[in-house]
Amino acid sequence: MPCWPSRATQRRNATPDGTAEKLQGARHGGIKFVTPQQRHSSHAVEICRQRAHVYEKARQKHPRRWSRSTRCWRKPEVVWINKPPEEPMTTPGVPLPQAA
Repeated sequence: MPCWPSRATQRRNATPDGTAEKLQGARHGGIKFVTPQQRHSSHAVEICRQRAHVYEKARQKHPRRWSRSTRCWRKPEVVWINKPPEEPMTTPGVPLPQAA
């Protein structure tokens, strides 16, 4: 017997324009063109390792096509969706003269 999701589940997860489904497969440049799910499940490391290997092989096979080095496929340590503005640097106050 097939296991189908209930209509209540479908309605709860549905969006009018199908945005949820689109975002599941969206690859983001800030996280090296993998999906958020791949990043969270640690699959991104292997995907990027394979991409680096493919790029390096292509560069060795056709070096004239590459004017610079290949793309850096290392996983970024910190990723922001909306990075908060950096706090302005505070300048030290004017030193006050010491009383004798």
